[in-house]
Amino acid sequence: MAISIAPKRFSQAEQGAFVVERFFTTDWMDIAHLKEPEAAFNRQVQLNTEIKRKESELKQLVKTGV
Repeated sequence: MAISIAPKRFSQAEQGAFVVERFFTTDWMDIAHLKEPEAAFNRQVQLNTEIKRKESELKQLVKTGV
């Protein structure tokens, strides 16, 4: 696993478009042997993903009236 982020800004040439300012990427991480800060980050990402999935399921239930 590796993590990559890219700060963006609005394009001055094209309305509604974004321009990537720069890319930042971590070294590859061995998922089976994560250091504690990496493991904590991974747990948080998994938790946030699960919350989003549950929110989506709840919205669908409300929408369908079940």
